[in-house]
Amino acid sequence: MIVALSATAINAQTVKVYKGYEADGVTPKLVYELADADSVVFVQNEKKAETKGTATTKSGAVQAWTQLWENGPKFADFNVGATVSSYVDATEYATAVVGGIYCWGGRFDGHDDFIEDARTSGSGPLTGNDDTAIRLWGDNWRMPTSTELQNMIDNCDWTWCDGVNTQYANGCTIAGYKVTGKGEFAQNAIFIPAAGYMDYEGSYSEKKYGFLWSSDARNATGAYWLTTSATVKRIDGGSRDYGYSVRAVCVAE
Repeated sequence: MIVALSATAINAQTVKVYKGYEADGVTPKLVYELADADSVVFVQNEKKAETKGTATTKSGAVQAWTQLWENGPKFADFNVGATVSSYVDATEYATAVVGGIYCWGGRFDGHDDFIEDARTSGSGPLTGNDDTAIRLWGDNWRMPTSTELQNMIDNCDWTWCDGVNTQYANGCTIAGYKVTGKGEFAQNAIFIPAAGYMDYEGSYSEKKYGFLWSSDARNATGAYWLTTSATVKRIDGGSRDYGYSVRAVCVAE
């Protein structure tokens, strides 16, 4: 936004702008001159909002976030449960890189011993400690809505990285999607690893599919999530008892 501070008619005079002084410390330093001006308007540009930042979790850990489109959500750079400092540092598929696997509204990472602890009733969205991101990371964070995940599909460029022939960054052998903003946000990107999923029988589709829970219920027993693979980017819905990844959204000011 541009704010006009003042406007003065000056009858086609020459306008000179001075800033600081010459080497003698006395003579004003001329930095701009405009001849035959009819009027002058002084303007001030509003500071541009930050599109990258950090916020703490309830444990005191610092997590980075990135915005991918104007007024869009501030997506965490890593899944809940991931502990690596950068995907550039990632050299193998591991929980530290892809994060935890949770039922919808669940609190337990299923990688060690899968526990079906989804919220079992209610057709409303996850709120409070039912929200996995809030429960594990605290009030600075929440799970994304299904609309926000759909908007990520619509508003961003998606590049599939197989971890072998197409790498996200130097040395990163983790398969998944690099999701990049457009226009003024083209320098901003996050990575969604193909973490696969779990049920009570085991884990599946690692390095091939990624699944991110939304906070939205589909009905009294189902919920919505984002499904990704080399050929798929869509919002699906079904049982809350699958173990999927959680990507938090920062709500801290």
